[in-house]
Amino acid sequence: MLASYHAGFTQGIPHPICATKPVTHGPLLQEVRPGDIVVDDCGYICTGYLLLFSPAELLPAPALDRAAQTGPGRILLTSRAIAALDADPPDGWTDISAALQPIFETPALSLSELPR
Repeated sequence: MLASYHAGFTQGIPHPICATKPVTHGPLLQEVRPGDIVVDDCGYICTGYLLLFSPAELLPAPALDRAAQTGPGRILLTSRAIAALDADPPDGWTDISAALQPIFETPALSLSELPR
């Protein structure tokens, strides 16, 4: 059953509870792979959605410093995480944000990679 839900979400089929999530997160779910770390700042409903349907590890924006120790894959930051980190920058954020490489950008969400 989860596989059919996941297939529907990535194809943009509306979820009965929150019809915006497939549109917003479809490109993210298609991009991430097992082992990747996604740093996001989207609240508990969105976080639950991503935890359920993404093969990646998920970290909140304030835990960016733990990303390198979390998994072997890419470190990916959503535009929501970048905005949160811009608003309350951790030590070294200027250098970190300068190193970000864009993966995709949509009107609702963008994704960037932080090189290891």
